[in-house]
Amino acid sequence: MQKNDYQYQLRLWKDDGGDLLGVVPVTADFVPAEQAVLFQGVRRGEFAEITGALTTEITPIWESRRGEPHVSGFRASVGLNGGNPASGEFSISYFSGLAGAAASGFVKTGQLKSGDLYRYAVEARPLDQASTRRPRIQVQSGEAPWPIRDGSLPELLRASVCFGDGVEADSPVFIDFSVLQTASALTRLAGSQETAGVLVGHLCRDASAKEAFIHVKALIPVRAETAELTKFTFTGEMWSGVRRAIAARGREELMLGWFHCHSFYYETCGTGGAEERVACGARRPGLSEEDCHLHRVVFPRAYGVALLVNDAPCTGLSWHMYGWRLGAIAARAYHVVGMPMPRQVSPQNQNQGVCHAT
Repeated sequence: MQKNDYQYQLRLWKDDGGDLLGVVPVTADFVPAEQAVLFQGVRRGEFAEITGALTTEITPIWESRRGEPHVSGFRASVGLNGGNPASGEFSISYFSGLAGAAASGFVKTGQLKSGDLYRYAVEARPLDQASTRRPRIQVQSGEAPWPIRDGSLPELLRASVCFGDGVEADSPVFIDFSVLQTASALTRLAGSQETAGVLVGHLCRDASAKEAFIHVKALIPVRAETAELTKFTFTGEMWSGVRRAIAARGREELMLGWFHCHSFYYETCGTGGAEERVACGARRPGLSEEDCHLHRVVFPRAYGVALLVNDAPCTGLSWHMYGWRLGAIAARAYHVVGMPMPRQVSPQNQNQGVCHAT
């Protein structure tokens, strides 16, 4: 059951000291926040397992200076099977996607121009009597089991190399080097079309380190019925094939996330000079709006990750990892297990770049 007794709305201004653009009521999706609190509970050892009935309450955090109805964030409290709840706090940046959608509406009306800067604030007001007669966000819900294995974080850190900048809010992600090899090969075989696959492995917890982490062990490729240049769609038939492949592996693995590639640059990149190559989008890899929507719908659990392989004439192949952070999808660091290292790099110093403190 998820309980929310408030209606949230956004106020938007053009970022030039101008007049108010408007007030936009919004319906926020609090499931990523709920999932983030669940995962933090696993990391801290507050939940030994995740399964059964969830009870989630969303409450505003009022601005210290102006007070109600002005919001500086919100608190999500999540209980499992009637036990003591875990809680987490989220800032108003959680509403940034809704603010972007509202700003797009003001672009359509001519109140903003594409590229204009804007500011937004969040307000929350109690649901009125008319609203309370209708079903609020109170839906009985259950959480499918999260199989959690015991694991040794120090052991994996010693056997891996870190890529990217670590953030304290992130739990470690480990991925076998063979998975990256498979993803790279699939990307090159697909040419300029997108290809994809499902990342499988285990969700683990090291009780001594008081930390949870995921270990991606394999990539199960999926084939699109109709190849497209910049979009990939999962179908029911694909999921059936993935489940059969996981069962055939016989390792009780979870679907931890997905892989896809951006190699359309071979058809879309210009052939201009150095200035044009510097401005090329291949140098700024990221998930598209469609990619983020797919991740939210298909991999909503807080441990879900997305591996992007970028391939372009000006950059070659590169790997990038994304995942959930405090209810939002963000670029994140990852650790590669079993990556070949030069002989002069000794085991004791090969992880000097490890970015997750334990």
